[in-house]
Amino acid sequence: MRRCILVLILGLSCVLGGCHSAYRRSVGANQENVFTKIFLTDANTAWIAAMESLKSYRVDIQNQKLGFIQTRWTDNTIDKNSVEVIGGAGPYLKAQYRFRVNLSPTYVEGKGQAMKI
Repeated sequence: MRRCILVLILGLSCVLGGCHSAYRRSVGANQENVFTKIFLTDANTAWIAAMESLKSYRVDIQNQKLGFIQTRWTDNTIDKNSVEVIGGAGPYLKAQYRFRVNLSPTYVEGKGQAMKI
């Protein structure tokens, strides 16, 4: 009987742990999406275009020499429907995002100079 209860408890803990990690993956917790694209342009034009595309966000770090731009955290909690149901946002319901953009020079064979963003 003891062995049966122990096996049942162990089985439930494995199932519940698996459900929790599946939930975290479904809501995108601690996941970074990395998107890259190569543009046939020079470094200065790519930098200006990247800064122009992020002008509606507050830029925290920008370094043209290193080719790095990072925005400040943008609050996205208002878009969560569960906040209205619960009546207040706890720290676990807080949704924020930011952009990190890296620009690096590259070469495309047959095309010439390019920038990987």
